[in-house]
Amino acid sequence: MDDVDMQRAVAASLSDAPGASEDDELFQALAASVQSGDGVSEELINTLRECERTPGAPVALVAPMTIYQVATHAIQALLAAGPFQKALQSAAKDQRVLPENYWSGEQPEALTDTSAAASTSLIQRLQTLAAYTAQTNHAAVITGDLAAAIPRDILLLASQGDAYGLLESLIDAIAALYADDTQMSLTQDPAFAEARDHLFRSYAAPAVAGAPVPSLEDSLLTNSITLRHTQSSTNVSSCLWSKLAGSGDSDSILITTPAQVLALPVVHATNTPRFQIDEVIYLDPFLWEKRNGERIDIDDRWRQIDIYDETCAELCRQREKLVSPSGRAIEPLIKTVQEHLTSASERVEKNSELNQWLTKTTQLLSSRVKDIDRSLDETRKAAAECKAKLLAEAAERDANPEFQTVPYSLCAALFASDDQLWAYVRSEQKWWLVEDGAVTLSSWETLANDDRGSAASEGVYMLCYEQGKSI
Repeated sequence: MDDVDMQRAVAASLSDAPGASEDDELFQALAASVQSGDGVSEELINTLRECERTPGAPVALVAPMTIYQVATHAIQALLAAGPFQKALQSAAKDQRVLPENYWSGEQPEALTDTSAAASTSLIQRLQTLAAYTAQTNHAAVITGDLAAAIPRDILLLASQGDAYGLLESLIDAIAALYADDTQMSLTQDPAFAEARDHLFRSYAAPAVAGAPVPSLEDSLLTNSITLRHTQSSTNVSSCLWSKLAGSGDSDSILITTPAQVLALPVVHATNTPRFQIDEVIYLDPFLWEKRNGERIDIDDRWRQIDIYDETCAELCRQREKLVSPSGRAIEPLIKTVQEHLTSASERVEKNSELNQWLTKTTQLLSSRVKDIDRSLDETRKAAAECKAKLLAEAAERDANPEFQTVPYSLCAALFASDDQLWAYVRSEQKWWLVEDGAVTLSSWETLANDDRGSAASEGVYMLCYEQGKSI
């Protein structure tokens, strides 16, 4: 069975799925359009074909090849956001293509082999995918045709293992298309066109106390905000605080116009405490309007905590050099040598000075290790006390009702561990786990406590929030 026959077979099976009307030409066109078996085993296709969708569950997106996995994962998260779904449903269809041909993937001849064709194709495939997943009774869909529409420069990042660059570039591509594409704006009313501009785009500017909110022209735009998980920044709010805060003469940045959907890649530093995922976050502390332009500054105590952490790391390195200078524990080796030196009377007398020196060395080593351990305990205690005070103050600030008027609710969280990817997606007010093409009912508690992935490059790597508190 060649690729074309395989695609037709999958499409036919989908159009015959329970609950799908055989007379629904649109649905059949969608099924044929979104499915492609390239790079996917027939066994997996047969398995996916047999899985029915649980009522209320999202549809799992299955990448046809490994190189498409992160991009497909990101699209899974973005499709969970209500504003993005609405944008896909509301966007005008390209008037240069007949409606029935649009859903089957046909491109306008004038756009063949151009960058405009690539952009139009990507959004066309996303619209088709969204329309299909809204109607199908199948639990999963192989995103072959959509994957093929992803721009090559984005796939190059995937081939280089740059997951964060890929996420940012893909979101940039989608956001730019929705905001700037003239053809897709022709039949849209101005209000929708303006709202579309803020789908993923947030605007920000350097803080100036008491100044009016800067215009969009005077603001910087971003389509995604990468969070840096460190020892002191362990949740979304603290990461945003440290990202936007000023230091000394450097500017503090405030958000002038927030996006409807916040795409937040998460980068983890090494040896960090667990990253806390919040089901609802509030942007009030970071908004120009709420702060009246007053800058955000990093508390000097956070810098002191960083110094404590650096001190602890250096003490640990010193301790390791003393205890295991060559990668093996030195005390047992010295003990073995001493036992050999004292195992016979003739050796005791002959090696008495050496044995005394080894004993003194062991005592000095033990004393130095105890001093380091004492310093480590004191430094860690000071850091913990300082951090506890700062977190308590931050919690008190975040609990202020005046700073809880612009909520964003989590709609998807993407995780990675070794070569495994999985996602939690909110659909119809329930949490679902999407993994290996299967969708199972989950819970917020399971998501919040998912500790798979222990390396710095593992764990949660993207969060997607939508404006409004819809928990």
